[in-house]
Amino acid sequence: MDAHAIYDLHDLPSRQLQAPLIEREGQLQVAESLLAQARAANGSLLTIQGAGGLGKSALLRAVCEMAVGERAEVLSATGRAPERDFALGVVLQLFEARVSLASEEERASLLSAAASQAAPLFVPGGRERISDPSFTLLHGLYWLCSHLARSRPLLLAVDNADLADEASLRFLLFLAERLEDLPVMLAVTLGRAPRLAAPPLLDLLVRHPAAIGVRVHAFSAAATARYLRETWLPDAGPDVCRSAYDAAGGNPYLVDALGAEIAQGDPDAEASVSRLGPSSVAAVALRRAEAVDPDGPALMRAVAILGPGAELRHTAELAGIAREDAARIADGLIETGLLAHSDGLSPAQPVIQVAVASSMGPLERAEAHLCAAEMLAQEHAPPERIAPHLAEAPRRHSAWVVETLRAAAARAVERGAPGEAVGWLRRALAEPAPQEAHARVMLDLGRAEATAGEAQAVGRLREASELIADSRERAQTALDSGRTLFAFGRHADAAAAFERGLLEVGDSDDALAGRLQASLATLGRLLDPAAASVDGAVGPPAEALRRRLGLPL
Repeated sequence: MDAHAIYDLHDLPSRQLQAPLIEREGQLQVAESLLAQARAANGSLLTIQGAGGLGKSALLRAVCEMAVGERAEVLSATGRAPERDFALGVVLQLFEARVSLASEEERASLLSAAASQAAPLFVPGGRERISDPSFTLLHGLYWLCSHLARSRPLLLAVDNADLADEASLRFLLFLAERLEDLPVMLAVTLGRAPRLAAPPLLDLLVRHPAAIGVRVHAFSAAATARYLRETWLPDAGPDVCRSAYDAAGGNPYLVDALGAEIAQGDPDAEASVSRLGPSSVAAVALRRAEAVDPDGPALMRAVAILGPGAELRHTAELAGIAREDAARIADGLIETGLLAHSDGLSPAQPVIQVAVASSMGPLERAEAHLCAAEMLAQEHAPPERIAPHLAEAPRRHSAWVVETLRAAAARAVERGAPGEAVGWLRRALAEPAPQEAHARVMLDLGRAEATAGEAQAVGRLREASELIADSRERAQTALDSGRTLFAFGRHADAAAAFERGLLEVGDSDDALAGRLQASLATLGRLLDPAAASVDGAVGPPAEALRRRLGLPL
């Protein structure tokens, strides 16, 4: 499974950075061979690609550690969106500290000959006079690399190269063109910026003939379990690991965030992984969405409220954004890895939806769900699509809300999901239902609870029957109550309910009376099979049954 998401080295907690790389052996082997190539004075270019949060930065860090272990010199830099307008910012990250910390003698050697053309970069006030990287400056930086690599191989590592400033990218491309005879390895990661927003120079660098590319992918379920057990949850069971994998889509950052949340000690966390939404995930997701467009966070919140498969027109309306603008922003969020490629708009992983929705205040979130429900109702959406939003919406004492929830519950029972029906009907009771509908909701709820095997159905059905004016319906409720009581082993109460139903129905409905009599007789036969008559009668006479159950005669 591929997994899109949203994070880089600077979003990762130190616990994750210290964790062992998992399922990255092939990529490390490629990097090792390119380092060997650089040691042989045949420079190399490694590109590490993949959606955010999949471990590009961690892999680059491992490459740097490998290079240090092989006695190479390592200089690193990171592209950052707020610094893209600062010319040569990444170049300065790579070289400035190294040059300034060198002894006076070594600095003179590093910046000697042609490398002296790069010296203004490292002189106070000198870089302000450089607006564009000239060939002379780029040539000087090339020779600085050559001088740095005279005694041992040099690794230049640039994380998030797609967020680097254009002048620095021009240098990286210039260097890539001339790596062939240098003991230098250039390693870059990319995949943070939307493809359409990436600078053209980056594409030239990635497609350069010298470039060898590797991709990182989401963890498998087995890798997710191993990661959790080696970091946050040594005793994590298979159910917790699988739930974390499903919620995070195998994305290493999200797996780590969920592991940290569970490890905080919430006693219910392990049982409800799918409902966890770490605030750190929401903060980063919304920050990344804002980098795509100022309205990006509003669109992310709308998708989080509407849920997977949200239609663009609904998302735009809920977010208060023009539809054409919403389409453009959504494309950017998909490119960035916040939304998934699908028929509709969906968060890239379930945990992102939970986290972003949880970042909203409870009143704000409830009102958004109400708006979503009303919007769907205007388009005559089926009640089962509307009910999840009404369940989270504020109470309004609305007959429409109650009837919609009842209709959704009826469909849930029809498809064999009584537990879901119970949830909708309990929400309908809390609305609260108008007086005339209250008994109907209680009756529906009692029947759904009975079907779901919940003991409180008995009391619910009895209470509902007391509120119903129609005698036939009271008799039907007595039949339902009796069957539920029998299922819970309360045989005497079941028999009493059947008899109460017979009194209610009288002569008004022979079919219902027959079902009540058959239920009463079947109860007697099950309790005392020997009492059944040889001529095929269904059970003992009523008087014998009442005596058998200890009921008054």
